[in-house]
Amino acid sequence: MRGFILVAVSLLTAAAPIWGQSNYRVDTIFSGCPGVKSFCYNPSGKKMYAANTFDTTITIIDSLRQRTNRWVYYPLSLAFNNDNNKLYVGTSIGSVSVFDGNADTLIRSLSIANSPIARSIAQLTYNPINRKLYITAPGDGLYIYYAVTDTFVKKFIGWEGATFYYQPSNLLFACASAGDSLIVIQDISPVDTLRLPGIRSNSTFAANSQRNKIYIGLPNSSTVAVYNPSSQGFDVRSLSSRPGAMAYCPLTDQVYVALPGEARLAVIDGANDNVSYINLSAICDSISALAYSPNDRKILGIDQNNGLLVVVDPLYGYFEDALILASGA
Repeated sequence: MRGFILVAVSLLTAAAPIWGQSNYRVDTIFSGCPGVKSFCYNPSGKKMYAANTFDTTITIIDSLRQRTNRWVYYPLSLAFNNDNNKLYVGTSIGSVSVFDGNADTLIRSLSIANSPIARSIAQLTYNPINRKLYITAPGDGLYIYYAVTDTFVKKFIGWEGATFYYQPSNLLFACASAGDSLIVIQDISPVDTLRLPGIRSNSTFAANSQRNKIYIGLPNSSTVAVYNPSSQGFDVRSLSSRPGAMAYCPLTDQVYVALPGEARLAVIDGANDNVSYINLSAICDSISALAYSPNDRKILGIDQNNGLLVVVDPLYGYFEDALILASGA
């Protein structure tokens, strides 16, 4: 398998914010093209990574600028290992690239999906307690790697849907490929199966660990399930449309939910799970990734179709800015 080539790129053009005033500066050299579907945060370097699904770059975002690194194959998914300061990048050809979190340089490339047809790495999830990396390759399997040495440990078939790690219980939740159920994994062993009608392989997750709640998007309906790991009980909250990406903000004790097709975010209150909404700009109607940036105390979103970084102030509950990003970020 060909290795990944990472090329440092100088920043040539500064793009101004579209609306309002912002502390974010965006530098770009590539024409914009849509496609980001994955975000992750590097707490050591205090920077965000965005995977540009439809080109060959990773965008690195901090509160001052955006830098774009370029390599050969298309990145799909991201996870950050803060214990060993490594960024994992899943690709469309069934491999995972491992980068140094300080220099953003390639350490190694792992060949994951070894079926005759190369499988995409749809999701990466890191468990900091057991130092495990869970790698989802739809149609191939759920792989578990030991993240200290990046070596293979185990593989499961049939659990190739979305995964979510809940640290208070040290449990991984994996969507069954067939839908309607969650497999619960502790370290490398399955310990339970939860029945949840409406959950699908592309469901999204967020957690409010302070209140011991996990929020699960049910993509075929306009609802979010609220799961309590202690009681194993589910509650349901209705939204105005189907839920997309989700992110928890500890600053406001709220979960933010993207609503694909709508230029707004749903906001679920942590105390009572009541739902409200924050309006965005009219063109911010295809949010495909959400994350809370503790460095900037903002909710950051990616508008996939329009190539925008969307900035929301959670403390005051309003849309702050939208910025054009490089390479479809």
